[in-house]
Amino acid sequence: MSRLTELSVAKRSVTLLLAFGLFIAGISAWGSLKQELLPDIDFPVITVIAPYPGVGAADVANQVTKPIERSIASVPRLSALSSSSANSIAIVVAQFEFGTDVKEARSTIEQNLQLAGLPSSVSPQVSALNINSSPVIIASVAGTSQDGLDAATEVARTQVVPALQGIEGVATVDLTGGLQPEVVITLDPAKLAATGISVAQVNGILTANNLTLPSGQITSPTQNVPVSTIGSLTSVAQIENLVVGVKTAGSGTGAVPGAQPGTTPGAQPGTTPGTGATPGAGTTPGTGAVPTTPVAPTPVFLKDIASVVQAGVPTTGFARTDGVPSLTLTVTKTSGANTVEVADAVTQKLDEIGTANADVVSVTVISDLSTFIKESRDGLLREGGLGALFAILTIFLFLFSIRSTLVAAVSIPLSVLTALVIMQITGVTINVMTLGGLAVAVGRVVDDAIVVLENIYRHRALGEDRLTAVLRGPREVASAITSATLTTVAVFLPLG
Repeated sequence: MSRLTELSVAKRSVTLLLAFGLFIAGISAWGSLKQELLPDIDFPVITVIAPYPGVGAADVANQVTKPIERSIASVPRLSALSSSSANSIAIVVAQFEFGTDVKEARSTIEQNLQLAGLPSSVSPQVSALNINSSPVIIASVAGTSQDGLDAATEVARTQVVPALQGIEGVATVDLTGGLQPEVVITLDPAKLAATGISVAQVNGILTANNLTLPSGQITSPTQNVPVSTIGSLTSVAQIENLVVGVKTAGSGTGAVPGAQPGTTPGAQPGTTPGTGATPGAGTTPGTGAVPTTPVAPTPVFLKDIASVVQAGVPTTGFARTDGVPSLTLTVTKTSGANTVEVADAVTQKLDEIGTANADVVSVTVISDLSTFIKESRDGLLREGGLGALFAILTIFLFLFSIRSTLVAAVSIPLSVLTALVIMQITGVTINVMTLGGLAVAVGRVVDDAIVVLENIYRHRALGEDRLTAVLRGPREVASAITSATLTTVAVFLPLG
């Protein structure tokens, strides 16, 4: 400690330049540090969710849950594994030992699942537990026009969601509530049986008529242009007029009674037809059959065997704002984005869209994750600034020295700004933990500064010159303030 003091005094110009540089760097770091609610911690917990629609719990357990468990069981440092199998879904939770690289473990699980032999229709979703993955903004979109929720839904889907997805740092934008327009096809079992058309046949026709397929390419002297055949159903009428099968009329033969082959009943040759009938002629039943004309197959349209109606179907959630039906908008950020910056950008965009469509929708921010972060940040500035001010006033009242007071006024903020520079270099974010640590550090710096300055002032009162007092004063109290500071560090070290 004494050597550091001697070096600082001997190279005063260098010390002042270094202090000025740290001051500027600290201010810059304060503006560029990520601001989060809590430290960016990945808990060693990985969840695998595998939907398997329409399958019972027993089949889900055998075909989905057990293969997933076998895939996870081979991952190193696994400490606990639990699973739940229900109708149409399997949930597996894997807990690893603390210190495990969560990203590497997640990547390993994803690779193992590709070789697990799961059914082709099962697409498992692997996710890690992160406390900072909570929604940044939760907003409500309510209708204010006569159309109500329908108009609000249209504005939300066509304007709000695309605008928010284009903001840098936004990961997902989820919209729940309202009615989702869907085409409902209700098959008539009696008509299906009469036409001999199966449900699978109808499903196949619908799928085949709603596909986009590559159709080759157009060759020119300079390039080859790929061509695709676009098949999409855009209206209820198109769906109703889909041909789902054909109906063939029964082929029958009609026999004419009393006719013999090649003769005219009741007539003799050379006589006028219908006269001179010979008794008994035409009474013998004829045996010649005249074939009927074949009937072409009749197409069966979907509307012939089912009703096709476009209706609004409720989505996964329902919401009300002040008793009025509304939609819920949930915005989450990417892992590397700044919570405060993303929340401010999203809020600003919502205000712009709400103002532009005030006659249709009313947008209300229900939850803003950045609010508590801003309050904590502003609280540190306020409380830390007041503490530093009172410390400076206390030093002046006890020492009555402008020079000593100025030294304390510079050293306290400089120490905090230096800590911010170190936080930026190491990638530490501003959150409730680091803000609390900085608040404790301000008190520690104030205590140490007062002790050092008071001892220097005492040496000056004993008649020593300024240089000697500056060197001897800190040397005498160096061990005391170092021990006190390390004690504070030891108290909070387990928390780190």
